[in-house]
Amino acid sequence: MSLRQIRRITLDWLLVLACISAAAAGSVAMAHGTEKHGEETKAAGPEMPVMPATGAEAMEHSAMSEQEMAGHGEAIITAVEEPASKGSFWANIHPATVHFPIALFIVAGMVEALNLRRRRERLSAAVDVMVVAGAAGAVIAATFGWVHTGLWLGGDAAMQWHRWIGTSLAFIGALAAWLAIRDCGRSGLRIALLILVAGAAVQGYLGGEISHGVGHLGF
Repeated sequence: MSLRQIRRITLDWLLVLACISAAAAGSVAMAHGTEKHGEETKAAGPEMPVMPATGAEAMEHSAMSEQEMAGHGEAIITAVEEPASKGSFWANIHPATVHFPIALFIVAGMVEALNLRRRRERLSAAVDVMVVAGAAGAVIAATFGWVHTGLWLGGDAAMQWHRWIGTSLAFIGALAAWLAIRDCGRSGLRIALLILVAGAAVQGYLGGEISHGVGHLGF
């Protein structure tokens, strides 16, 4: 497979990846919004028992309720009219970008394993394309991960491992993509793929632990 063909196929994959990422970002943002409102509703706590009120107290309570409802209505209208901050989208898009490099690296590793005994050009070309696309996705995911947290280096052990494994996968993925494009033999690419597959699996688990809590898979 020539270098020009690999570049052409890679550009097509990157275009598809960008379109799917944009669509997934919208669905993730909507899902997170629903979960947040649900959590706020649960956090309101149990209601206090209502004591019977006299006529004067009932009228006063009714007037206060009308004022509170008017205030809530104004707050809702203001929230709808005010647009979201420009940085919120870029700071929260990271979860929508992590799935593609994980899937691409793992599938590329599986296909390359099937291609060990008898090398076929079509399978090798498919692996090369997936490695290049996965590397691009890993760089994007790592970049948005840093955008999400900023220059914050704190966090527990899961966050520390997640941060630095993700950053390392971006660099190793770029190296694997270079090996695939340069066609420097399959040995170096296979070693890089082995590291990427293992790292992607661990990274996916750590991301789930950070999002859903320790033991989210029931281990």
